This record gives sequence, C-alpha cells and structure tokens, in this order.
Amino acid sequence: MGLWDNFKKNILSQNDNNDELVQIISLAEQGDANAQNNLGIMYATGKGVRKNYSEAWKWYSLAIKNKHPHAADNREKLAKTMTRAQGVEVDNNMKKWVQSTFEENKPVLETRIKEIIEQHIETLRSKHEQTVYKDDYGNAFYDKWDKEIDYFIEKVILVDHQIDNLLWDSRNPIFYKLCVTAIKNIIG
Repeated sequence: MGLWDNFKKNILSQNDNNDELVQIISLAEQGDANAQNNLGIMYATGKGVRKNYSEAWKWYSLAIKNKHPHAADNREKLAKTMTRAQGVEVDNNMKKWVQSTFEENKPVLETRIKEIIEQHIETLRSKHEQTVYKDDYGNAFYDKWDKEIDYFIEKVILVDHQIDNLLWDSRNPIFYKLCVTAIKNIIG
C-alpha cells in the first residue's frame, strides 16, 4: 500500500475533500521536511487524521532524514507518550515499512550502484590489481580487496545523493550484498 493510500485510509471522513491535507501529503511524499513533520504531528495528535503512532513515527523519521529542525524532538516526545506495547508495535511496523521501501526501491538502487561503479571503473580496477594477490601455491587472497570494497561502499556509494534518497537503512545487509555483487560482477 502506497503512502497516499495509507493516508487516505486514515483521514477522518470530514476531511475527505480538504485541499490542505491533500497538499500536505503531496508535499510530504515529494520529500518536503516541513510537510513530513506536520504529518507526524497530525498522526501523533489525531488532528485531521486518525491517531496512529506508527504513521507519526514514520513521518517524523522521514522529516529527520530530510533535516527538519524539530522532527527529532517531536519523535522523542512521541516516544515518551507511548506505552511499551505501542512502542513494540511502532518498532515492528517501522521494520516492515523499511523493508517494503527497500524492496520497492531495489531496482533503482541496483541501477544507480552500477552507474557509480562505472564512473569509478578505472580506479576500482587499479585497486583490484593492487590488492588481490596469489601466493606461491596459487591461492588468491582478497582481504585487502574486501577492505577496498567496504571503503568504496562507505565513501562513494553511500554519499551519493540519489542513493541516500532511496535508501532508508544503509546497514541493510541486502543493500551491502547488492553493492558487493555489482562490484565483483563488473570488476571480477
């Protein structure tokens, strides 16, 4: 279910035609931190929408990612108002949302990772030649190359603006595996 569908489902009936709400959700989906923070407030308080702590947490988190100055404080206040059970529910819902978002963005992430690798192909090939070595028995050692891959992912791929916009959790092991697989497939 998309963000818009989820929002419509949670709008109270008296707000079905409210242009301001439609505008806020549209801006929030486009990455507007103010709109995201406002949606977090709306869901946390139940003003204009049904109260939903998971939705509030999600929108505050997106606003934080987009550097809204008050979203972190708002999310912290929300955390203090939730019961332990509500916190567990929010945590479970966020995990599902993060994974779902990753799966939706995976094809675009894969394409962008390959583009970044192609932009740095000569440097990567040079690093590969410098770091992979064989001993006298023909055994290949990749430990330094593996460190180069980690460095490339951290310092080049993860700082890419498009990747940052598409990726919610850079510690996602599937994302890391996507990067490593793409590098090894292109470089060898």
